[in-house]
Amino acid sequence: GAPRSVAAVLAPAAPDGGGGERTTAVEGATLSLQVSDGRDEIAAGEKARYTLTLRNDGDRKQPVIVSQRVSREAEFLDVGADGTAAGGVATWRVVVEPGTEIERTARVRLGEPGRRLWRVATTVCAQTEAGAPPVACATDANRVEGPAREAASAVSSPQRVLTVTSVFSGVLITLAAAVAAAILWIRLRPGARRGRPTGRPRH
Repeated sequence: GAPRSVAAVLAPAAPDGGGGERTTAVEGATLSLQVSDGRDEIAAGEKARYTLTLRNDGDRKQPVIVSQRVSREAEFLDVGADGTAAGGVATWRVVVEPGTEIERTARVRLGEPGRRLWRVATTVCAQTEAGAPPVACATDANRVEGPAREAASAVSSPQRVLTVTSVFSGVLITLAAAVAAAILWIRLRPGARRGRPTGRPRH
């Protein structure tokens, strides 16, 4: 998806219209981050392979702590030999030479998102040292296949059922009224003939 901005905090991005990637960096920072799994949709049970790209535009090598957080409905399957994962967060400690970039990959599987979850996101941030605020962050979001459309359909179904039921009921009422009128007319017509005066009125 198109690049998007996120706050420089270690947390999932705020919901928006769907999938895509966003990046941001603290003003004056020489480090930049990107993360992408090359897709905009994902379904329950599917695996995503995220590529994390960290670039150092400074003039000296930089030790960096890179952290990736995933939604609680997802789990890390593999973060490489130099990465660790625990509690929905993967971490890499790297050193980036000036004017170069490095890549790390993480494989993630989405569990059962439930009917209400229509979007999942992962956020990656870079810190120059432990406990320091992030200097750059990036996020990638995917729309969840199935639940969103089913939930939207479930929300609109009662309205459609109500509309169809109202129309159907209206048709039945109209038909019932027509049938009742016809029966009444048939019953009254012979009686009217039988009760019709045939001679002069009696005084």
